[in-house]
Amino acid sequence: MSEGAAAELVAEALTHCSRLPVSPDSVDAVRHWASQLPDEYESSSGLLELDLAQPQRLDVSLIPGWRWSHADTVPEELRRLADVFDVIEARRPGDPACVCLREAWAEYDIVRPGHAAQAALFVGIEPDHRRDRALLSRVAAALLGASEPTDALDACWQRYALGNGPLQIGYVAAMPGRQGHPVRLNIGGPSAAHLALPGVAALRSTAMDAVLAASDNLVTCIDVRDDGIGPRWGLELVTRRGAGMLSRTRVLLQRLCATGLLSELASAALQGWSGGQALPGTSYGAQRALAGEPGMLYAWRTINHLKLVVEPGRPVGLKAYLGFGRRWIPDAWAAAAP
Repeated sequence: MSEGAAAELVAEALTHCSRLPVSPDSVDAVRHWASQLPDEYESSSGLLELDLAQPQRLDVSLIPGWRWSHADTVPEELRRLADVFDVIEARRPGDPACVCLREAWAEYDIVRPGHAAQAALFVGIEPDHRRDRALLSRVAAALLGASEPTDALDACWQRYALGNGPLQIGYVAAMPGRQGHPVRLNIGGPSAAHLALPGVAALRSTAMDAVLAASDNLVTCIDVRDDGIGPRWGLELVTRRGAGMLSRTRVLLQRLCATGLLSELASAALQGWSGGQALPGTSYGAQRALAGEPGMLYAWRTINHLKLVVEPGRPVGLKAYLGFGRRWIPDAWAAAAP
């Protein structure tokens, strides 16, 4: 990880948005929001969230750096995330002794300059604990600032047999800015795409079968509100990292074009996002050099995942989540390379 000012990280990522299917006003809104982040808000990576049907919306997720829970001026949402780790494990993120929880991040709904961004708070669950209902309920309650999980969440465990069998909860989130203050559950497993959710029939077609087959992993996202499970849900299409990722992502995008959810032009723009370059002259690089660790700060970009959005009575939607970040490459590493 190469931490530095989150504002600097986001600003650099936005310089690569010119070909993306988003409006200039939405990019300006994110740029304005990022410029207001305090210096203590550090991050090494994040996501841009594009709604392919709404080019005027561009939202941002950030994984805070390791010092985020110690600064006095960090935003309230980061303090809440730190509290979750305290409540569940009495340890801070990044502590190798943390055995239940993984990374935490905040997802910001950016509206327009002058309006506060609503933050959803996500916590990742370690693989060995993704079927632990008691732990998952405690995480959800802590994210909401409550002492007990909601009745709706308990009913959800029973309805879908979550916590038993092959289904796993990879992430738990609190969505305080949405109707009913829902808890978001990201559900993985062999049958995650076949839960009896409203509107699932919209995903049953030959073209959509080809899309699902092109994804290396499927994750179903549901919102558990005070009054029950929300009607709107998502199916994440994830491409496995490593060799061949770009070619597999290209196939996935081609098959999405065949469904009519994605244009060829938008597909080409999304593929053009992936890449990277050295970043000379950054404040973080200067700090590392002063600390006696000369090297190069490298910025990377990739398509993290895509998501089908399903809601009864509406056409299936499509979102793209574009990853960005930076990594410090010490000179010693480059000298040791063959």
